[in-house]
Amino acid sequence: MATPLDEQFRPVGAPFPVLTRDISSQRIGLVHSRPLDMKYVDLDLTGPQGRRLKMTVEVLRCNRFLCGNTEAEQLAADDACTYFESGGEIVSRPGEEDDLYGS
Repeated sequence: MATPLDEQFRPVGAPFPVLTRDISSQRIGLVHSRPLDMKYVDLDLTGPQGRRLKMTVEVLRCNRFLCGNTEAEQLAADDACTYFESGGEIVSRPGEEDDLYGS
């Protein structure tokens, strides 16, 4: 789940589901059904062996993509078949530990 945050790291909306991709120690990719128009999101994920993984991500980009393999299929796709792919840098909040694993 992702929770949108303002520039002071305060929640500014309800949590929403995301899928992760292309995860490294510094960056993460997300796939979701709504655009990200905020600077930061808090992620609460389930990591290896069921461990909870919490992190704050600075959103660097957000791009829309449509379902379908051809341009005609994409043009015919409705809003229910629209997704967004975003990428960001994993950041630490002031006073937080560098360990990303929650308790």
